[in-house]
Amino acid sequence: MSDISWAEAKALLQSGEWDAARFVHEMADTPLYYSTPAGENRAGEKKLYLLSRSGLPGIYQPAFLTAGSCRDFFTMLERLGFVVIQGTLAGLLSLLDSLPMKELGVVVEPGGPSPVVIPPGLRAANRPPV
Repeated sequence: MSDISWAEAKALLQSGEWDAARFVHEMADTPLYYSTPAGENRAGEKKLYLLSRSGLPGIYQPAFLTAGSCRDFFTMLERLGFVVIQGTLAGLLSLLDSLPMKELGVVVEPGGPSPVVIPPGLRAANRPPV
């Protein structure tokens, strides 16, 4: 696990000092909370709870730094009966490869003021240690 905090790493990413691959490598063991992509809304309609970002190509799995922010986000979207899964950044990226979702990226704290975007296809094992 990196000795640097999420906030410090995010600042380095946003300043351009780090690229997304370095960020993923350094933050790979960071605990994250997320849910399965498929679910139901209050109307009983099945849907995928994935995100797109204007100006960015691809589709993204939402993830969160706390279980509470994960619950709040999906509740705001009126999603019913979802499970909050605790994992790590590396584990979530690896999970995406094991599902038919290899082309997904990840957005951490999508409802926050400055979410972290991990581009589609970038995985923790893609970059050797620095």
